[in-house]
Amino acid sequence: MAVDNLKQFVFRNKEVLMFIVGFGVMHIGWYNLQRNSSLNKAIAASRDKETIKEYKRLEREINANWSEKPSSQQQHQPQTSGIILSSATSFTEKSPNAH
Repeated sequence: MAVDNLKQFVFRNKEVLMFIVGFGVMHIGWYNLQRNSSLNKAIAASRDKETIKEYKRLEREINANWSEKPSSQQQHQPQTSGIILSSATSFTEKSPNAH
C-alpha cells in the first residue's frame, strides 16, 4: 500500500521532483566550480610565487657572476682574443689558397 502511494506521488509530482533534483545537481555543480576556481587561483598564485623566486634567484646569480668588478676571466679575455686574432691572420697569410 505504501509503495503504491509513493508511486502515485512520484507520478503526479514528476515535474516538481525533477525540478528539486535538477536544482540540487545544479547547486552541487556550482559549488564544485567555485571550489575548483579558488583551487586554480591558489595553484596559479603558488606558481607565480615560485616563478618570482626563481627569477630573483637567477637575477642574483647573474649579478654575482657578471658584476662590474673585473674578474680573472674578464681580465684574460682581451689577451685570449688577441692571440686568436693574430694566429688567424698568420694562418691566412701562410695559406696558399688565400687570394
